[in-house]
Amino acid sequence: MNPVRKRTFRRCFARVVVRRVEEVLERARDVTKVRGRAQNIAISPEHIVGCRFKRRFLQNLDASKPLELCARQDSPSNLTRQVRRRMVHKQQSGHVHHPHTCHVGAGGRYDRGMTPADYETITYEVTDGILTLTLNRPDHLNSFTRQMGDELTHAFRYVNTDDDVRAIVVTGAGRAFCAGMELTSEGNVFGLDETQEPSYSDMHEKLDDPDFIAGVRDSGGMLTLAIYDCLKPVIAAINGPAVGIGATMTCAMDIRLASEGARIGFVFGKIGITPEACSSWFLPRIVGPSRALEMLYTAEVMDAETAYDAGLVRTVYAADDLLPAAYELAQKFTKNRSPVATGLARQLIYRNMAAEHPLIAHQSDSLAIFYQSRTDGKEGVKAFLEKRIPEFTGRASVMPPFYPWWE
Repeated sequence: MNPVRKRTFRRCFARVVVRRVEEVLERARDVTKVRGRAQNIAISPEHIVGCRFKRRFLQNLDASKPLELCARQDSPSNLTRQVRRRMVHKQQSGHVHHPHTCHVGAGGRYDRGMTPADYETITYEVTDGILTLTLNRPDHLNSFTRQMGDELTHAFRYVNTDDDVRAIVVTGAGRAFCAGMELTSEGNVFGLDETQEPSYSDMHEKLDDPDFIAGVRDSGGMLTLAIYDCLKPVIAAINGPAVGIGATMTCAMDIRLASEGARIGFVFGKIGITPEACSSWFLPRIVGPSRALEMLYTAEVMDAETAYDAGLVRTVYAADDLLPAAYELAQKFTKNRSPVATGLARQLIYRNMAAEHPLIAHQSDSLAIFYQSRTDGKEGVKAFLEKRIPEFTGRASVMPPFYPWWE
């Protein structure tokens, strides 16, 4: 490209960027006002200096500073997505996570004014730093409803700001873990709006639209996305039947323990539907694609030993020993550990295991080590040299400034 055409192209690209940024910022002001945190954010073309591809040409989200932005793959649409995500995630200091903030695209139809005291289908109990989330519809074998999905999704996002919680154990009340979706509801039993005709492009363009969330998106998937984003170790204590969503929700959890009476089944084929709750992503990463497909094709309900042999569960326990074993494991994960380092480790594994090259892991690993070496890492090394127990002060509700690095 000759110099004249190149300069013209850059000027055109800069105008497009400014227009898109102004549109996104206008929408972002509406978001912050709704949250009660209205900000005076302004931007003008003068903020953009030497607009070039793959160059950071705006800095920070403060009205007194330029806005930080990186044009990934030379794409204005990617540029817009990044501004929107930064507007949602960037906080005034320390990248504080708020209980009712969802990642862009993660969805969630729950009431953002909800607290754990409002839950009706689950219980939220914290003891010695361990949160027990109990599916609490024992008269219905803890069958899954849209309300239960909303409450679980809220709980897994809320917990990122609850520094009293260091690990999570999920179990069921009564003799079942979760008997799958409640199939006795009137109309569409999955709570979906059959008047809509969604397309794949809608899954990108309307992902956060309230009507689309309520009427099209899989509630199990919104739950497992919340589990995926969680900063605390998550242990499933499968105390009885876990079928359908009862099985797939556990695939997003770090460890699965089962009682001798547990029964686990990916039974979708028996009722003519497909796997949900992002299990097509999680399940093959646990048992491999061939075994995952076998489980889906046969739609059989496995006993605990079969699930253990398949690598789906870590250990099988007598019924009375299941929860004590889960709590003991949770304490091993968290006692004398940095909550920030634990949260980062969880996200590094999940985000990087699907990366296309180890360099991507190196980039995020380097930032994690850098920032931890200045905070809890200093205390950890000092305690090691002094032969004492470390006293970490980091909180998972205040993550390092590079987090979330994938946005």
